[in-house]
Amino acid sequence: MQPMIVAQKRNLLQQILQNEENEYSESDRVFYSGLVDWFDEHGFWTIKQEFHVDKAIATHSKHSAESFNETQIEKPSDLTFHATKITTLFTSTSGKIKYPSIHFWRKLGELQFYLCGSLSKTPGVIRITNGQKYPNQEIYGEIYKDGKGLFRKDTSALFKKEIQSICEEPIEEAKMRGINIGYCCFCATPIVTKESLAVGYGPICAANWNLPWGEIREELVKI
Repeated sequence: MQPMIVAQKRNLLQQILQNEENEYSESDRVFYSGLVDWFDEHGFWTIKQEFHVDKAIATHSKHSAESFNETQIEKPSDLTFHATKITTLFTSTSGKIKYPSIHFWRKLGELQFYLCGSLSKTPGVIRITNGQKYPNQEIYGEIYKDGKGLFRKDTSALFKKEIQSICEEPIEEAKMRGINIGYCCFCATPIVTKESLAVGYGPICAANWNLPWGEIREELVKI
């Protein structure tokens, strides 16, 4: 059975809240109503918000067995991943970049890792998306300050594999992409000098992300 998409969850939660026979306490109703309002305003839920929505739907005694099966949470091993090197990389930008992000271009599309700001509902969390803005944004997962990552339940196996590959060696991935396609993964601009092309990023990004720069590797730079 296919997983329930987020918009369907929103509608089902709204229906449950409108049902006077639901078993929620008043504080729960206020909380879940707030989640519906959040989705209506922003077009998405964070992973933690969606977890609470899944729990609300799955524990409601009146919904059908089919709905219950559709909203079961995957095994943690299918959703969690390690991303300590990514968090370390983003930590190096503290005080240098207001909104740090890294773009990786893959055959299956763009993957963007960006740090949620202080005004976000999840400040300090690194969010992984398709690089688009709402309403075209797709969120694949989030990485927390302790270096632990969590995929959304509807993230495909192909995207999970690509994201995990990036998280294993993010600097090398950024270098390789910059060298191969001539665009910097850190600022998404063309690389224009031999020194920068040799390492896959420019001097400004090197300083911002605490990376080495300045040595031309002869095997990579053709004069």
